[in-house]
Amino acid sequence: MCKRTVKLAFAVSLSLLLMEGVSRLLLTSSTLKEPIFSGDSYAQKVAWANNPKIVMTNHTFVDFDAIKGWENKNEYFDSLYYGRYRLTIKNHRRKSSLNCDSRKVRIGVFGDSFVFGEEVDDDQTLPNFLQEEVNEASVLNYGVPGYGLDQIYLKVQQLVKQDDLNVVVLAIISEDLNRMESNYSFFQKPQFVSHPAGKWAIVYPELQPSEIREKYYYHSKFVMLLALAINKFYPLEMEKHTNVEDLTPWLLDRSQEVCQSNDCVCYLTLLPTPREVRNREEYLRYLSINKWLKQRCETTGISYIDLQSLFSNPTNQQIRTEQMHWLGDGNALIGRYIGQVLLRDLQIQKN
Repeated sequence: MCKRTVKLAFAVSLSLLLMEGVSRLLLTSSTLKEPIFSGDSYAQKVAWANNPKIVMTNHTFVDFDAIKGWENKNEYFDSLYYGRYRLTIKNHRRKSSLNCDSRKVRIGVFGDSFVFGEEVDDDQTLPNFLQEEVNEASVLNYGVPGYGLDQIYLKVQQLVKQDDLNVVVLAIISEDLNRMESNYSFFQKPQFVSHPAGKWAIVYPELQPSEIREKYYYHSKFVMLLALAINKFYPLEMEKHTNVEDLTPWLLDRSQEVCQSNDCVCYLTLLPTPREVRNREEYLRYLSINKWLKQRCETTGISYIDLQSLFSNPTNQQIRTEQMHWLGDGNALIGRYIGQVLLRDLQIQKN
């Protein structure tokens, strides 16, 4: 009996060691990529905590940032899946048009990958089409893939005065609000924590990727891999740290204050995604959020650019693509419409 128990214990221990070894081999290789780790899920949190490089596999153009979580790399160039693009030394995507940084009116467009222009070349981004529409101004692309509204606000706060902006356009998607609920994505991100007095404190990223790997080195990789497998069939939500409905108006108020204190005009617009336009249920949700944000802006004084009419128009149905992001036609439609609003409101001359 004793020998059988010892043999069983040895077999179990050997099996666990073998599974742990295989798990470590899998989780430290590049064989596991998106979409396993995409989305705001417990699986992504576990995978990121174990090895950020896995989550970062297809996002090599961003680096860790101690304030905003991550930022575009300096002078980075790529010509693969995400389109041919260059990042300037100031981390924003360059324009394909002629250099117009010296022009009187400077417009900064802030957002996530939809503003940055993933999957398209430099001359097919939303800010580039906006630049063509308001060619007497200088349009700067401050989009950073994966950003939430909280990180977008921090970037506005950082650059409005530094880059002497006259106009700020917050071009967000619905998911940018959800992203504020978690504290993990490409890297650890900043977290806004509410206080009883109605104020919000910022918890900045604490650990760089190398420190995360060191912290989790002795954690069982088999357990992590098991969590990923379970999540595929029984998704587990990440712990939510932020109340979006409370934080969003606060961030809009602060953005307006930052702009006003620097003699800058602030706009907000909610970009529909191709998926939202194709799916009626998701489009109705987009319309609901669009209406809510529009009402919030009426109380904060931020000018709202409503894109609903663009995508309700049957003549624009040809832009429904299968891609995750808008391609040239969609970006052109949105960028030029925003440009027309700015031309009307700000009386920017157009050649």
